[in-house]
Amino acid sequence: MKHLPTGYTIKGKGVYDNTDQNIHNPNTPPQTVSMGYNTTDEMFIIYFHYMNYLPGDENYDLASLMNVSLEEYGNSSAIKTYPNPMGENGLNIVFEGGFDPEIKVLVYDLKGTLVNTLSQADAINPTTIFWKGNNQNGAESTAGMYYLSINNKGKMSTTKIIKR
Repeated sequence: MKHLPTGYTIKGKGVYDNTDQNIHNPNTPPQTVSMGYNTTDEMFIIYFHYMNYLPGDENYDLASLMNVSLEEYGNSSAIKTYPNPMGENGLNIVFEGGFDPEIKVLVYDLKGTLVNTLSQADAINPTTIFWKGNNQNGAESTAGMYYLSINNKGKMSTTKIIKR
């Protein structure tokens, strides 16, 4: 914790080089990158925590207030996918406690390319979203590994699936 006198300015800067000049750019040719939770998504977030200073504030244990629970971002045991590996009959994504009407299930390939976005419109019952194995244009996606990035009821989860 730092005590900053009145009038100080705090700045944060992040640089994301998504050009063909970046030898580590995974996209050739460069692609538009937007916010997301996969490693190929843009994830710059700069946090500043502050409070108005009062004498004695330096005695607070701010580290205990800033711990972020990783449980929210991990693979959730409340979400099951089957069959995995999935065959030509598609994939069931089952939510133990049901899902929010605003649910989003983003399907990414290994390159981090968004393959499909699933929503309540893809539900087959109040607890299950179904993916046919197709891309956003309705065409059959290729065999391989995919990542599901799920936002359900404000909680983020990810899981891997294999498509034969």
